[in-house]
Amino acid sequence: MKKYLIAGAALVASLSSAVFADNFAGPYAGVTLGANSFQSGYNQTAAVSGLLPVSASIRSNSAATLFNYGLYTGYGHTIGQYYVGGELLFALQNGEVKGKSVNPNNTALAYATMKEGYSFNPTLRLGALIAPKTLAFIKLGLAGTQMKVTAQPISVGVANNLTTSYKKTLWGYSFGAGIETLVTDSISIRADYTCNIYPTTTFEIPNPTLANGTNQGKISPQDNIFRVGLSYNFSL
Repeated sequence: MKKYLIAGAALVASLSSAVFADNFAGPYAGVTLGANSFQSGYNQTAAVSGLLPVSASIRSNSAATLFNYGLYTGYGHTIGQYYVGGELLFALQNGEVKGKSVNPNNTALAYATMKEGYSFNPTLRLGALIAPKTLAFIKLGLAGTQMKVTAQPISVGVANNLTTSYKKTLWGYSFGAGIETLVTDSISIRADYTCNIYPTTTFEIPNPTLANGTNQGKISPQDNIFRVGLSYNFSL
């Protein structure tokens, strides 16, 4: 009896592996779009000769929802029902964050605009097939995104129409999770969440109305992106 039970378990395991083996394995490519709750973390500081430093920060947490769309490609491998693969995403953003900076006494203000341009996102995908045609996964990797800031210098008691532009590609770390389902033998749909966290970066904002001639701008960006995607799996 024991011999038959062992043989039966081995047969079930082999059939289960056969069911899962080829799904999501091999190369794929797709398109994606979604919404990005972008937080710029913008702050500006002005040091005025003879006075206490004036600290300024954008109200309403300097956040806005951007439209995110892109292309991705990758390769996956399955071991039974478990999955490991790599993926590269190239994305673009539409939209901007607008904010107003004020000093503590509300005697001066300045405006700023923050945007994200292109983004590269190489990630490792790890997951498991929770059904023969459904994959649940997590993503771990990097995010390189072009940040653009246009800022006015804040100055005490002096109105100004000066602007400074700052542009730099920042590299941070990325993590997320999602689910993907095959709807035909080769086409799958997915939904996922991605969080990208970038390093804090400072830059100078020239301000000829002040004795020292410069203010300091600072950004601490973070993306919270919800996407849907459509993939073509070449080997299925």
